[in-house]
Amino acid sequence: MSLGLLAFCARPLLAGAAQAADTKYVAACTSAKAVHDTRCPNYTGFKTQPPQGGRTTRAKTGRHAKIRVGRTLDRGVASWYGPGFQGRPTASGERFDMHALTAAHKTLPFGTHVQVESQRTGMKVMVRINDRGPFVGSRIIDLSKAAAQELGIVDEGHAVVVLREAVLQAA
Repeated sequence: MSLGLLAFCARPLLAGAAQAADTKYVAACTSAKAVHDTRCPNYTGFKTQPPQGGRTTRAKTGRHAKIRVGRTLDRGVASWYGPGFQGRPTASGERFDMHALTAAHKTLPFGTHVQVESQRTGMKVMVRINDRGPFVGSRIIDLSKAAAQELGIVDEGHAVVVLREAVLQAA
């Protein structure tokens, strides 16, 4: 009888501890690792494609790679960044190269390839996510200078774009 009473009295305390743990998790949920956790409010459900054929090597990204464009991930405003960040470390740990076709996204996993299409120019570019951002307004992606040049948006500084999932397949 006393054990049941103890459990009944401890229930609100345990519920408060669980709620505190959830609050702590939400605060720490902004990390890139939390993107894959369903408890995280930033959870996207987006998963990178596993290597095909049981290989563990990376797919080719050169001329001989076949690219299959999948579902639309997002639509919104893209901007670009470059000279002030050249050579500085990105969130993924690699050095930023404004001449590479890379981009910063808030939630997509590092190494994800995304096709970005400018709605104004109709031009498309394939970029690899290697940084976190943008942190300005309601922008959805920050492109490297090279990617912005491919889209023809360097002079304007930003453009409305569509992001599509890209799956690279070795030829």
